[in-house]
Amino acid sequence: MVKAFLPAMLERNHGHIINMASISAFVSFPGLSDYSASKHAISGDDDNLFRHYELFSRMPDTYLL
Repeated sequence: MVKAFLPAMLERNHGHIINMASISAFVSFPGLSDYSASKHAISGDDDNLFRHYELFSRMPDTYLL
């Protein structure tokens, strides 16, 4: 989804990306490995976007909830 909207955000130099994660992004719980992995992926993607676009000073606002 981000891939579809990010080019327009960068062109306008404005936008917000909101990612929903949970404590499972950072702590694993027995029986929830699939859920934890998906939440960790969201957290990692949010961090990657921030670090990548921070270099270009054109970063849309990102929020990890």
